Amino acid sequence: MEQGIAREADASALYEALTGQIVQTTGFVAHDTLLAGCSPDGYLNDWEGLVEAKCPLPATHLEYLKTGRIPGDYQTQILHQLWITGAQWCDWLSYGPEFPDALQVKLVHIQRDEAAIVAYEVLVKTFLEECDRELEQIGDLMTGSHHASALAHVIP
Repeated sequence: MEQGIAREADASALYEALTGQIVQTTGFVAHDTLLAGCSPDGYLNDWEGLVEAKCPLPATHLEYLKTGRIPGDYQTQILHQLWITGAQWCDWLSYGPEFPDALQVKLVHIQRDEAAIVAYEVLVKTFLEECDRELEQIGDLMTGSHHASALAHVIP
């Protein structure tokens, strides 16, 4: 992970050289109304597009080159970022500087899929509602409404 973080600036610069696009950086981007957010590696053209750069170990980069597929966790990350930011697309980049020039980059362009975004939003809202219920139950435990009955079962 440390290696990936250290190489992220190089990956971004290489993306700019390949595409002619200037990558803007940002910190945490919060959803307008929900307790959700993301931290994209970069954005382009006033949030029209996003860049997500990965700098994996050589064996992992080779796998990306061979399969051409984005792993499921990264697909979810991209979907989440498109949902939060409203961007229309994301360029996912795998960078392996150990490889010959022609194999150093795997670049995949992902278009926003509105149906997938809507379905994802439903899942996130359901998850956040479950979190709220869990926090409410923890709050009840802390205020003692369940504490006394729990102690009655323990103390004879």
